[in-house]
Amino acid sequence: MHSTENRQAQDIGTLFYDLCQESPGTTAACFLQKYKNAIPEDTVVAINTLLEQNKIRMHLIGTTPYYFPVSKPDQSKMLALPLEERVLYELIKAADNKGAWIRDLKSKSGLPDVLVVKLLKNLESKAMIKTVRTAETASKKVYMLADIAPSKSVTGGLWFSESEFDAAFVDAVSETCHRFLLVYFQEHGEYPEVEDLHRLVVQTGITETPIAVADVQCVIDSLIYDGKVTEMKHGEKTLYRQRTAPRLFPHQPCLGCPLINSCMETSGQVTPRTCFYLQQWL
Repeated sequence: MHSTENRQAQDIGTLFYDLCQESPGTTAACFLQKYKNAIPEDTVVAINTLLEQNKIRMHLIGTTPYYFPVSKPDQSKMLALPLEERVLYELIKAADNKGAWIRDLKSKSGLPDVLVVKLLKNLESKAMIKTVRTAETASKKVYMLADIAPSKSVTGGLWFSESEFDAAFVDAVSETCHRFLLVYFQEHGEYPEVEDLHRLVVQTGITETPIAVADVQCVIDSLIYDGKVTEMKHGEKTLYRQRTAPRLFPHQPCLGCPLINSCMETSGQVTPRTCFYLQQWL
């Protein structure tokens, strides 16, 4: 009986591993949909076995685990790791794209502090893990697998460079968006939505890092707060236009008057009281 169950789990494991190679980032639900005769409980056992054998790795997005194949060279690296290094590697892998703080690695592994530091350096030298500085505290580093892209909560997202706020880049994107508001209206005769601005910003190639619509929306919101852009509702659409800066002294005659130096407040040949042009302006 047990031999039959083990064989079924092995068969499912082989099928699941093959699916991971065919479609990296697959899920248990996708597998069960493709192989309708597979038993969910056996599938879970097979997946856990593959994870333990380091044949696949899991990447959690939201609450859904996605599975990717581990290459043969990486599998060989794992088998060659000393036990202590493998313990740290597994803890770092479990931390996924949020990374693992060294204090957590020390407490969870139960290894001496000095040894943990040494083992982490070994794993880095083997290009199996990397360190990433967090945007929250530049001096704080987390460890994650070398091929994992850190989450925005770690790096701070698009507006941070090496965990430091990139004010120059933010200003460049803001200026681009502000300029495009006028350009778009001149070319299309209507005001743009944020998706229109996003498309224009992407076309400029201002950054090689993917920029999302939400990032452009943050810039627009900042321009609205600064009084440079106005938001308008048109049916279900939200449109944006440049806000014209108010002229503090529109057509004030005194500023261009050739007799301004001779003008006296109450007495003299030239006074505000007797000025024809000032009376017209008022």
